Amino acid sequence: MLGIAYGQLKRSDQSRQAFAQLVRAGGDKPQLHLLLGKAYLDLYDNPKAQEELQKAIAGDPKLPFAHYDLGVLYRRLGQPDKAEEEFDKEMTISPTEPWAFEDRAELRHEQGDVDRAIPLFHRALALNPRCAAALAGLGRASLHRGQPEEAISYLKRAVALEPDSAKFHYQLGQAYLKKGEHAEAKKEFAEQQRLQARAVEKDSDRIFGRLPLPAEPAP
Repeated sequence: MLGIAYGQLKRSDQSRQAFAQLVRAGGDKPQLHLLLGKAYLDLYDNPKAQEELQKAIAGDPKLPFAHYDLGVLYRRLGQPDKAEEEFDKEMTISPTEPWAFEDRAELRHEQGDVDRAIPLFHRALALNPRCAAALAGLGRASLHRGQPEEAISYLKRAVALEPDSAKFHYQLGQAYLKKGEHAEAKKEFAEQQRLQARAVEKDSDRIFGRLPLPAEPAP
């Protein structure tokens, strides 16, 4: 946690010192490399994330979540073939976890293979009924198939689970628009813009700090 905190403050040297101390304290174990890989992944230090995740897999090729995290990294780097391979391995290693099924479905959907994406979204949802991203994926797939009413049903459930997701509100707005419900679409797009503006403000506060209010003018 200390290493991640330093990383979020852009104090990279201190972050890596904390992570190095973690390895010294815990030993050169695959589980620790997975932990470090996930930390670097969260910090968007992609080269270090890849290095640590590959060490974790080299130490234990069947370590749960290692292939999944590496797949997330490859997807981020725009290497879908490698991402698919890692997600496929994770689905075999962790068949009761929804995340690899969900991300594999997302990749298929992005590649236009909607018919093969849908069963994977359903599989993720069967494993975790509160998997909002899988619900949203089914909503997008329904919209792609020209079924806006079904899309609205899925996307409303996704929004109910994650009301602060600007992306889900936007997708729901698109579904309403496709159905011809312009007033509802307008509401969703307005909420999307509000949430995006709030996210930008939070990022600004995190990076620069919250500025004090201006002094009141003298009477």
